[in-house]
Amino acid sequence: MRTKAVAVLVMAMGLTAAFTYLLVANHYQRQQLTILRTELSRLEAERAALEEKLVETQEQLRIARTPPPPAAKSRPAPTPKAEPASPPVSQSAAPPAQPQSPPSAEPPTSELGEPLMPVIGGYPVLPAGYWTSYVGSPTGSVCRIDGQATGSRGIIAWRVEGGLIKGRFDVDARLDLHQPASVSSGGLSRNVAARAELSIPIRSLKSQATVGAATMESRLQQALNASAYPNLYYRLGSLALVPGSSVGARRWSFLSRGQLAINGVTNDWEWLGRIEPVGRDRLKIIVEGPIQLSAFRITPPRDVVMGQPVQVHDVVNVYLSWLVVREQPEAWVR
Repeated sequence: MRTKAVAVLVMAMGLTAAFTYLLVANHYQRQQLTILRTELSRLEAERAALEEKLVETQEQLRIARTPPPPAAKSRPAPTPKAEPASPPVSQSAAPPAQPQSPPSAEPPTSELGEPLMPVIGGYPVLPAGYWTSYVGSPTGSVCRIDGQATGSRGIIAWRVEGGLIKGRFDVDARLDLHQPASVSSGGLSRNVAARAELSIPIRSLKSQATVGAATMESRLQQALNASAYPNLYYRLGSLALVPGSSVGARRWSFLSRGQLAINGVTNDWEWLGRIEPVGRDRLKIIVEGPIQLSAFRITPPRDVVMGQPVQVHDVVNVYLSWLVVREQPEAWVR
């Protein structure tokens, strides 16, 4: 009997030791996983910075290798030939002068095949050569959506993030956004001639959760109806500089009005933001603000996560940092 008790005690001690070992090993693995994730985030940030530097270097090399447009060669004036004298013609008989047609000011077509929306001081008075054009950079942009959900254990914060923002941005060429506002905006009105379109693929938005990221991304795509409307889309209607907030700084605060389309629903939308120059030929356009999902006929998802029911809140916060690169004139491209 005593021998059996000792055997049971030894077995219990062995199980306790094994359980303790498993707990320690699990804790160690969690620590290692946290370290690896931190290192991965650092490496991804370094990779993004290197890609951004590479794009900038390639752009500088292209500009350096591109010769300026050749100057037009003047041709000698032909020697006039002597014409036989003709009887004078009365001034009343002279044909009336024909008025010259104004330069073409046709706006470019958008991705949807429709003209871009006119804006205050827009393209009816600005021909095509009077725009400075920028296109979205393939790297360096950020689209981040932050939200909250209520579960049985309280409030849960969630985030999805992507780095792909496609589109273009055109602005009045008289406004040099690479100079301080007090230097460049002299003589221009508060309302700026500008036009822009941008789109964000929903599938490019990735969950930042450490557990259940793939499930969350799938739920997000279902809620936004990504199979039918794969992009978040915004079209600029008007752009107004915020007076006094950018004077003396290399940044421009603005209020933009336009149309935001999500889930096939288009709403008028206002964004407060700023424009910051990055180098000589790039701009970073930053906007941030709340969006109500139900305004776009999106039902906030309700699901079970890690065994607990979770209800996503109706309001989310959107942050965009859009890196755009200046287009070179076609005459300079070889």
